Amino acid sequence: MDKKGATSVAKELLAEWKPELKGTKVEDYMNYNFDDTWDHFDVNKTGHVEIERMSSFYKMFLKDYTLDLQ
Repeated sequence: MDKKGATSVAKELLAEWKPELKGTKVEDYMNYNFDDTWDHFDVNKTGHVEIERMSSFYKMFLKDYTLDLQ
């Protein structure tokens, strides 16, 4: 998955799993967490993360490893 697609899904998941975040709080969360998580998973700096690893990516991004993201 490329970074643009991952960003789009991340925003959808924030709306679903962290509904208390609204407006600028969503952008603040994205700005504070997304790039660090992306860099953690895109270790070769290819601009892509394997789709098989995206569940772990989003759990780390959302800071909840108990989520059932299938």
